[in-house]
Amino acid sequence: MAKFTKICKCCGKEFETNSPQKLFCDRVHYLPCPVCGKPVLKTDRDFTKQPVCCSPECTKIKHDKNLKMKKCAICGEMFKPKSGVATICEKEHHGNCVICGKDMIITKGMWHDGIDTCSRACAKEKLRRFYREKYGVDHPMQNSQVQEHHREAMKAKYGVEHALQDPKILESAYQTNFRKFGTKYACVREECRQHVPIPNTNKRYGELLSNMGLKVEYEVRIDTKIFDLYLPEYNTFIEIDPTYTHNSLTNHWDAPVSPNYHIEKTQLAVDNGYRCVHVFEWDATEKIIGLFTPVTKIGARKCELREVPLAECNEFLNKYHLQGRVYKQIYRIGLYYKDELVQVMTFGKPRYDKKHDIELLRLCTKTGVAVIGGAERLFTHAIKDNPEWKDIISYCDLAKFSGDVYNRLNMERVRTTPPQIIWSKGIEKVTSTLLRQRGYDQLFKTNYGKGTSNEELMIENGWLPVYDCGQAVFVYERS
Repeated sequence: MAKFTKICKCCGKEFETNSPQKLFCDRVHYLPCPVCGKPVLKTDRDFTKQPVCCSPECTKIKHDKNLKMKKCAICGEMFKPKSGVATICEKEHHGNCVICGKDMIITKGMWHDGIDTCSRACAKEKLRRFYREKYGVDHPMQNSQVQEHHREAMKAKYGVEHALQDPKILESAYQTNFRKFGTKYACVREECRQHVPIPNTNKRYGELLSNMGLKVEYEVRIDTKIFDLYLPEYNTFIEIDPTYTHNSLTNHWDAPVSPNYHIEKTQLAVDNGYRCVHVFEWDATEKIIGLFTPVTKIGARKCELREVPLAECNEFLNKYHLQGRVYKQIYRIGLYYKDELVQVMTFGKPRYDKKHDIELLRLCTKTGVAVIGGAERLFTHAIKDNPEWKDIISYCDLAKFSGDVYNRLNMERVRTTPPQIIWSKGIEKVTSTLLRQRGYDQLFKTNYGKGTSNEELMIENGWLPVYDCGQAVFVYERS
């Protein structure tokens, strides 16, 4: 076989080889360190590669020399990176939250992940605004087109609008839960329930009540139902009912609340000897807390009874009554203690049932005060002062009260109205009765015209239907 004489490309010495492509001889070669020049054994047979350094110190010097100055992606200043992929300098960066404007530190991780809000609350609000801009609602599942798309997808896949409406899938889920947990619903297990975080709104109400010295228990169960808060001193449950999760249209579980959900929970509490107070989104927090404020007791006989001017009455009702003032009060009587109004009772023409002579519209007591015998004294004076009143009607909101005060006034409970829809949007509310009487255009100064459903307009404009607990209707008949 022919041999070739060649000059080594590394050491420059002559060598013989059988391959015409070979460029390097088989001798041991040393190459100079690219930083300090010290000889370094070349172990790689590929001599075209960059020679290695003699020490970690020289390697670092070589690395630093190869790095080029960059512009920081956050602040725009030039910096020398520690690695070739670095895009942000090492100094502390600050920015403003895109929602609340609060100054915040921007970390490298936040920058790369696109986080520009200072808290979870602001991040949630940013997402809500995005949904509002894209879908016109606070959550995609509130959008009718998204809902329809979801239903069509479920129908195509399962033949029903929701997967768990398929009996086979539902039975499979039950069997799996029975096999693993011994129950149809895994979430009712005690160990599971203990790990479910308490919603922030529930915590906020609990803390406000605790700050008044009240004992507060969370997540108390009766039968299969769980109540949000329990106040042992008042033997009362408090149910927190946010509009988004308690409306009868939709939510992110695609499980709208049934019309009787709230009243059934109230009745369950009553049947077991408790009171239940529902807190809806339109309720004023300070007035709800005021229901449980420690009171100073005052005897009704120690108070002066006199008529209450309209302006003073309305100011008192707006401050202390859960529903505030009411229109068309034609008779207003109050109890004054040391010249201060502490309790008021008002009457007016019946708003709903016109066959009665008069309606007891409001009974309201100053927060932190209990007037012993006050309601009885006011009512007795009112019927004596108005002998033409043959019968009196009044309504009790079962979401808040039991109606015991009406029993003390010798009024008879004649019926209970079914739960009605309250249209809710934030802290605003519109009753279904008012919507029916006035219509959307008149209420909101719009011009959609006839032929458009008031309910559809409410939904399109961000209102959601929430069922209350109905009203207990009481009537007094003069003997």
